[in-house]
Amino acid sequence: MKPAPTPQTTVRVQRLIRAPRERVFAAWTAPGQIAQWLVPRPGRVLSARMDLRIGGTFLYRVSIPGGGEEDLLGVFREITPPQRLVFTWSHHGNPDPRMSFEESLVTVELAERLEGTEVKIIHSRLPADDIAIQFGGGWEMAMDQLEKLFP
Repeated sequence: MKPAPTPQTTVRVQRLIRAPRERVFAAWTAPGQIAQWLVPRPGRVLSARMDLRIGGTFLYRVSIPGGGEEDLLGVFREITPPQRLVFTWSHHGNPDPRMSFEESLVTVELAERLEGTEVKIIHSRLPADDIAIQFGGGWEMAMDQLEKLFP
């Protein structure tokens, strides 16, 4: 008997951002900057609070397509300026009950390149294939918006 396929519960997104690593790190760690790019359009960040320290939390109140609002929240597990962030990630208030899973884990690695900064996002502990696919698309759209911060 053939084993059942394992769900793809990790998403990997990679992008070159044409800006210095310190500026890209700041875009991830300053509430005013993250509000400009994190949520794929037509959604937007309504408020952003962040306690940037190990064990510190973040809370982003966001509007989502269709007119609803939800909270994106997590806890910082690792902060290594300007090269790495690791934090938990969860949603509360999303009308899709499958999006309200306990928590996942996001690792952001920033590597210096001649042309700018290579951003690698690894989003793991997602509960199912289709949710992983949704998050992959969301991170790709967020990276599109992050690129626009650095013309």
